[in-house]
Amino acid sequence: MKDLMDSIMSIDHSANNRLNEAIRKKQEAIEKINKQKIKMAKEIEDYANEHLDTFEKSEKLSAQDSMLAIKNNSDEEQERLLNLYNANREKWVSSIVSNITGK
Repeated sequence: MKDLMDSIMSIDHSANNRLNEAIRKKQEAIEKINKQKIKMAKEIEDYANEHLDTFEKSEKLSAQDSMLAIKNNSDEEQERLLNLYNANREKWVSSIVSNITGK
């Protein structure tokens, strides 16, 4: 009977040891996964920030190009209107004076 009890106690002790070992390994796996999750989140954040910086620079260059094109078009239109005014100023002034004076 004592041998049977000793055998049961030995099996119980062995089972407890295995259970404790399994719990320890589970905890280690959870910690490892959490570390990997944090590392991956950091890598994703760094990747996103890098691409956002690149996108921001690209958008700034595009905006500068658009602003330059608009300025060039504006300058060309201003020059065209100035030339038109200079070419027709005398005629327009005479026409306005004639309309005002009734001649």
